Amino acid sequence: MAPVYQEQLNQLLQALQGGEAEALDGIYFLIGGRMLALVLRQSKYRGSASLENVLARLNGLESYLAQDEYKQEFKQIVSLAEESGLYDVLSDQEDMPVA
Repeated sequence: MAPVYQEQLNQLLQALQGGEAEALDGIYFLIGGRMLALVLRQSKYRGSASLENVLARLNGLESYLAQDEYKQEFKQIVSLAEESGLYDVLSDQEDMPVA
């Protein structure tokens, strides 16, 4: 198992065992990342996921994001994608084909 996935699994296990709030923040961050992937792909499984929803989730994790520059950069990328308006225009289209 790749080290990144092992760290995510450890965070999930901590949260499920009544662990720290930071472990739950890690899970919420991962959910935000998955939501972003569904939106960018215009997946039929995205449900109500939107860039606005992803940003709202990330805004609730400010102290968690402050601990890692890569997580902060992820939030900036989501903000830029939302500001572009590109994914709002494409949201009514079918799933993008997989290459």
